[in-house]
Amino acid sequence: MTPAVTGGKEDELDPRERVHFWRIEEGGGAEFLHARFHRHSYARHTHDRYVLAAVLHGWERFHYRGADHVIASGQFAVVHPDELHDGEAAVPETGFVYRTSYLSPDLFARAAAEVMTWREGELPAFPQVTIPDPDLAARFVALHRTAEAATPLERESRLLLLLEDLVRRHAAGPRRAPAASDEPLRVRRVRARLEEDLTRAPGLEDLAAEAGLSPLHLLRVFRRHHGVPPHVWLQQRRIAEAVRLLRRGEATAEVAVACGFVDQSHLTRTFRRMVGLPPAAFRSGSYKRPTGETI
Repeated sequence: MTPAVTGGKEDELDPRERVHFWRIEEGGGAEFLHARFHRHSYARHTHDRYVLAAVLHGWERFHYRGADHVIASGQFAVVHPDELHDGEAAVPETGFVYRTSYLSPDLFARAAAEVMTWREGELPAFPQVTIPDPDLAARFVALHRTAEAATPLERESRLLLLLEDLVRRHAAGPRRAPAASDEPLRVRRVRARLEEDLTRAPGLEDLAAEAGLSPLHLLRVFRRHHGVPPHVWLQQRRIAEAVRLLRRGEATAEVAVACGFVDQSHLTRTFRRMVGLPPAAFRSGSYKRPTGETI
């Protein structure tokens, strides 16, 4: 669902419309689009990738597989590679805001291989065009919002876990029987690798090689043992180390560097989200919420 430019006065940009597009290295060059459209209408076109889309406000109408479909807020849509579709605001006055991603078939095949049994060259198929799955839609939007700022480990982990659940819940085809296995030693090796140097976050492929597992298998096993995927566990360890250093009286800026945060503001945002107050206040040992409200 990328804009089609045809020229002419009727195609001049509506000043209310906004488009933000970016690409990341992970996931075979996953691409992201965040847009608000009112008058813009996509010409019929195809992509060589899967398209995932979630509407945040308004309604998008599109023609796909011989029928008209409408995506509303909280819904999730999947368009298969090489299949014709278009798209426009169902109500131009209201417009619609949506987030969409263009993801390689190889990435879907990696996710599907952990869940389904496939013939060589086969790709997962989704019978439903619009999928009423608020959990997946919310996770997709959250991933989309953080995809530019997150670490490569976090981006690839969240992307693969999202696609695995999408395939598991909504793809058609035979399921793979779950393997009865327990890999605590492999998980400990990965955990030790993460703890070696908190200022560096190995990529998911490196961690998977350390464990001797596929990336998605590692994510599942690690989450089963620790309740969270590796990138979240690493963030928790960084905050725990920050707490230790702040209690010693170390300066906040120095703590941010020592614990692998991008900068002091990154530490502050993460620390506040996990501890409930700013790191400088924690360091001082005294803090009162500035609103003056009683707790």
